[in-house]
Amino acid sequence: MGRGSTGAKAGAVAGIIYGILGAVFGIVVLTIEKSAIISALNSYLSNLSSTGISVSGLTATGLYNTEFITAPIVALFEGIIGGLILGAIFGVAVHRIPGRNDKVKGIAFGIILWLIFDVLLGLANRAEFGNSYYLLSVGFGIISVVVYGYFLGDLFGRWWHEPSLQAEPDSFKINQ
Repeated sequence: MGRGSTGAKAGAVAGIIYGILGAVFGIVVLTIEKSAIISALNSYLSNLSSTGISVSGLTATGLYNTEFITAPIVALFEGIIGGLILGAIFGVAVHRIPGRNDKVKGIAFGIILWLIFDVLLGLANRAEFGNSYYLLSVGFGIISVVVYGYFLGDLFGRWWHEPSLQAEPDSFKINQ
């Protein structure tokens, strides 16, 4: 098994853990920021109806409740699929990531992901839902990616063995 596939396997397992954390943290953020989210959804619905798009039957509270139910499921699938893809990238790039061991490299990889996805791309949510939502997401995000990176590096280190360092299997040979 190559580095990429070993990384993908480690990433999928670490992604399950990441997805579970994302589900729990997502529910916490949705609960804390409920009023701000419903307010933003009300604004979106009124903007849609003013453009002539029919939003009959949709309410901000109904949309929020749907998000509250589906967010944990989406977080788990996102963790597994994202873990597979990012784990494969980690497996290929692990020798270029600074760190003294695979756990440290995994955490460094996770922090890089956090900076890109949570800090930079999360700024769009800041404009929509406010500073509190953004800061909660960034705060819970760093916890999630450090845990993901730790398990990614740990599992990769356990499962990857350099082919040149693997012992040859014992075999019985008959001299001819």
